[in-house]
Amino acid sequence: PYGYVASGVAGRLLNVDRGAKSINVSRLETVQINVGGKSVSWTFDTFGTAPFPLSKIISGAEEVTVYVAENQDHRGG
Repeated sequence: PYGYVASGVAGRLLNVDRGAKSINVSRLETVQINVGGKSVSWTFDTFGTAPFPLSKIISGAEEVTVYVAENQDHRGG
């Protein structure tokens, strides 16, 4: 429901600093997330755009909320 580990190149890098409360991403966006000495490249292939805790992807980020926006490049119509 949150996406998957990406094997390709990330489109951007997010360094999540101590005290951060949220990050903003788009559906189907691939980003490299660095938090607390851990790093993951992640594609946000989510079911809808409901916010969720970053700790669902990477441990140690319990206080950070991921806000997912619809990706304008991938809209049907």
